[in-house]
Amino acid sequence: MVGNDNNQVEENHRVNNRDREAEGSSISDRIPPLDLRAERRYCLTSPADIKEIMRMCGFSFSKSLGQNFLIDSHIVEKIVDAAQVEGRLVIEIGPGFGVLTEALCQKAAKVIAIEKDKKIPPILRTLVPADNLDIIEGDALQVNLDELVVQAGYEHAIVVANLPYYITTPIVMGVLEQSRRIEALVVMMQKEVADRILDEGDRGAITIAASYYADSVRVTDVSKNSFMPAPKVGSSVIRMDRHETFLSGREEEVFFKVLKAIYSTRRKTLLNSLSSLKNISKNNLKCAIIEGGIVVSVRGETLTVAELAELSKSIARWEDKLE
Repeated sequence: MVGNDNNQVEENHRVNNRDREAEGSSISDRIPPLDLRAERRYCLTSPADIKEIMRMCGFSFSKSLGQNFLIDSHIVEKIVDAAQVEGRLVIEIGPGFGVLTEALCQKAAKVIAIEKDKKIPPILRTLVPADNLDIIEGDALQVNLDELVVQAGYEHAIVVANLPYYITTPIVMGVLEQSRRIEALVVMMQKEVADRILDEGDRGAITIAASYYADSVRVTDVSKNSFMPAPKVGSSVIRMDRHETFLSGREEEVFFKVLKAIYSTRRKTLLNSLSSLKNISKNNLKCAIIEGGIVVSVRGETLTVAELAELSKSIARWEDKLE
């Protein structure tokens, strides 16, 4: 998932240049009720209760969908507090049986839950019968979140998610690149990816790309024992607050080309890393690097977001110049 994130970042950026049709349909009004609460109220952080729900509904965890349900009430509380959802519209990605959904519905004005597993929505609606909950059956990568926000009658929304590890980068970058009405994300993810985003681990393209779009902070680290089934690696919750981007369309396109070139050729000098760029000669490239206030012999992966932005502006100016 994280081994080749520069390719994923470029692909996400490419997809950002074309409009997606919103897929998935609201199924709040057509879910057949399940009689799960006939005898008692189920605790969504209790492994025993979850097992009973699974048995009654014929449900099993899907490895292909990366399902690891959160069962730690303290972590649920930290996520909801960090999201600051009071009176807000919340879009939850991957609600599962609804342990986060239930807590969000108690504080948010409205919650829209997007669930890819077709077996879950009927269970979720029964376990969380909140009036301010809508359920979308579909793939979050194929849903136009901005359209959902507008259709719900809001200007902006917050995304909250316990993300499957295999799809963390596409969802996070997809939301940041495409959904201008999403003001913040509070997401659970693999700790290694969180470390990269926060520039506290092995810096990668995701580090720079995420920083270009948002300011990120760690909310908390999460034990493997906080999930059912327990994952093999540790997790973290981070909050990402969108900020204004500062490059024009052409400059931004160059920025992501530069990002790919640098992180595809680690340990090379900046000049050699960027020699694969088209529409600019090596001599003009050298001039652009110098004009950007950067030493040509530096390694590209050491540059900050601000330095890469200035470099991209300079390259964009020198692309069409004759030698």
